[in-house]
Amino acid sequence: MYEAAVRRTIGATCVVAAIVIAVFATGCTKAYWRNRLNDAADMLEPGITISGKPGFMIFTDCLSLLPLGYSNVEGTKIGFGNRQFGMLYYEHKSWGAFLLCGEYEQGVGRFNPEDPHQARADQKDAATWPTYEMGIVSLLINGNPKPLPAALECDKSIHLGWIGVSIKYRYADMIDFVLGFTTLDILGDDLVKEEPAPAPPQEPEAKPASLEKDEATSASLQNQEAKPAPLEQDEATSATLQKQETRPAPSVRDETAPAPQQEEPPKQP
Repeated sequence: MYEAAVRRTIGATCVVAAIVIAVFATGCTKAYWRNRLNDAADMLEPGITISGKPGFMIFTDCLSLLPLGYSNVEGTKIGFGNRQFGMLYYEHKSWGAFLLCGEYEQGVGRFNPEDPHQARADQKDAATWPTYEMGIVSLLINGNPKPLPAALECDKSIHLGWIGVSIKYRYADMIDFVLGFTTLDILGDDLVKEEPAPAPPQEPEAKPASLEKDEATSASLQNQEAKPAPLEQDEATSATLQKQETRPAPSVRDETAPAPQQEEPPKQP
């Protein structure tokens, strides 16, 4: 007996130590603690039901295999439901025959198709809470089971007239809550994701000296090409030659032409 107590103490110590190590290893981020609070809220959903119109509900079920009773209530639930707390919208419209067949439709608060407790993966486009089959016979014939986390729960509800009580035990979520401290999410219901760390600013890469020298040489050559100095000089020379060709040449005196004869003065007697 003493040895059994020692073993239980050692086992509990190991579990607590593993949880503490996992908590410190994760850095205790906001997303981590938000998911732990959500897992805690999933374990148990108690509340008081109130309806504006008279309703009736005496219904019980466990693991979607043992439905028994009938419910037709629409009103308000004061308590917990689907990770929400307060005065929540509530509806419960179900029936079940023990071990045989049944249908289940329950909605609390706001419908979220991303929550695996409220809709299956193939029901992400649903606009409201779906209706599921219950009981061994109905499940074998029609299929359409609850989502896995919701299928592993027990629902105990009673509502007579305008007031009632409802409580739901979620056994799979109790295990998920404990394992969640190690960041293990067996139900896939950790909807709050870690924010990625901002990327560090990238510094411009330093260019090798040889590359900078080649770029300087290339720029110098481009500048030289941009200055057509020889071309401008050739055009000026060509224009000067054209002007010289168009200017009339000066007249050249013909030295071979006979000179004009001069008249001799008259001789005196």
